[in-house]
Amino acid sequence: MELKSYNKEIKVLESKIERLREGINNEDEQDLNNKLCELDEVKRAKELKKMELYYQAMLKLKFKGLCCEYI
Repeated sequence: MELKSYNKEIKVLESKIERLREGINNEDEQDLNNKLCELDEVKRAKELKKMELYYQAMLKLKFKGLCCEYI
C-alpha cells in the first residue's frame, strides 16, 4: 500500500517535470532542477521502503522457520 503512494507521487512529479521541459525558459530552469531533485528523493525513499518491507517479510518467514538461515 505504501509503495503505491510513492508510485503516485513519482507519476505526479514526472508529469510536472515534463510540463516544465515543454515550456522551459530561464526562470523555469531552477524550478525544473528542484523538481528533478524532489523526484530523485521520492524514488530513493521508495527504494528504501521496498527494502524495508522485503526485510520485514524475510524476518517473518525466518521466525516461522520457512526462510533464510543467514538473516
